[in-house]
Amino acid sequence: MAPKRTSPSGGPAVLSLSPKVVEWYDPAGGLAAYGRAEVEGPGNGALVAAAEAACRASGARRRPCIVSLADGLASHHLVHTPPLKKKELAFVFERRASKLLGVPKEDALFAALSAGGDGSGVKGGEDAWLLVAMKRAEMSDLRLRLRKRGFQVKRVVSGRQSVVCTARRELPDPDGAAIVVGIEPGAITITLIRGEVVVNQETIEGDFLENPSLASSLVHEVKSFAGYWKKHTRGEVLEQVAVLGLQPDRGELLSHAFETAMPGASVLLLPRDAGGENAGRFAYFAAAASTGSLNPDLTTRIPPRRRVLVSGLVAVFGLAGVLGWHLNQRVGRELDALGHEIEQLDAAAVDLPELERENARAAAGLDALRVRLERAAAVEDYGVALEDVLLDALGAFRGRADFVDINVRPEGSSGEPVASITGRADPRPAELLSSLGLLTRDLEATRSFADVELTLPEALPSPESGVRAIEFLIDARVEG
Repeated sequence: MAPKRTSPSGGPAVLSLSPKVVEWYDPAGGLAAYGRAEVEGPGNGALVAAAEAACRASGARRRPCIVSLADGLASHHLVHTPPLKKKELAFVFERRASKLLGVPKEDALFAALSAGGDGSGVKGGEDAWLLVAMKRAEMSDLRLRLRKRGFQVKRVVSGRQSVVCTARRELPDPDGAAIVVGIEPGAITITLIRGEVVVNQETIEGDFLENPSLASSLVHEVKSFAGYWKKHTRGEVLEQVAVLGLQPDRGELLSHAFETAMPGASVLLLPRDAGGENAGRFAYFAAAASTGSLNPDLTTRIPPRRRVLVSGLVAVFGLAGVLGWHLNQRVGRELDALGHEIEQLDAAAVDLPELERENARAAAGLDALRVRLERAAAVEDYGVALEDVLLDALGAFRGRADFVDINVRPEGSSGEPVASITGRADPRPAELLSSLGLLTRDLEATRSFADVELTLPEALPSPESGVRAIEFLIDARVEG
């Protein structure tokens, strides 16, 4: 394909990747150079080959670039959680990303953007998040292949979120509610935001440029988003709509349709100025350079790979994935302790009786861990989602007491799952009665627990003892 050029706009080069098409956009050097190439086959090898072809088609030299990922390479999902601490949230996000991508936890990359609560349409006191997820192994391999072919990657971003971030900054009221419409080949994304919070997001499959009939579906979806906002804010009218990715003449027609469907709404078209047939697409690429919480740098915000113990413990640690519900990482600490013991045994010269005793203790620890893993597998076989059990437990503990441990196991000949939850609370009688009364009530109200029974120490510490927390036990039947 011959190079396509337009008037200069400045900014970094952008390599836009999708499963079907790769595009190279370079606004430097006096004229904006653009080239595209079809992806001929699956896998990163085909993507990189298409990247080279797109760069050649543009007539521009390779230079440091931003990689913009389309759907299919970066997945976007709205998820809801009870109010949790940062460490607990990281655990939940890792589990969710793993499930959404269908990969082990250690192969899940993610960034989580706040999607509100607090009047943004989220019910029941839950927090909402937009989870942007990718496969670690695939992304690492892709970046390595690109580097070998001369593409120096400065940042990796979600194309969809780049549009949202750029449009928000151009709005008359950047902190107010708005609907952002992103147009790209093969899909239209509609995002409802309030300031830097993503409230809702939907995608309409199809190419708007090749199928103008999608306009009616798009107008209907935008109108329903505005109705959603009005309902959940008790009457607040949404008055801002931004559209990015269309050439100006097509954008004007769509703007009139939005204004007719939403009287009083202000419609912002990006780019603002005419720039040829590719102006809308070039604005989409330029958005990749935007920075802010709505467009996280996925090369720096992806979680690091966790250290894994070697030798025979590797297999046990892999199995421990089914114990993701064990939030306080007791199993992880046991493995670390056992691994440390083994390292000490290998490094130290000890006599045979001592070595036998140490080996027996380490073997007993591993046996106990295997029993816990087998119990967890049996509980999952019974139809209980351990992640949901954990989330319900954490939500009930929030603000009531400190969560210490949870042990879910099958019981009796039927294998019906039961849970034992350990926690710590203020030992002062009035505070203890209030907090644990609310805690047991909240556990009973969840979908995961029934027949909740609380066990306290036989005697409470005196105020003079200086004890600030006591440990308690809750037993409950687990329901799937």
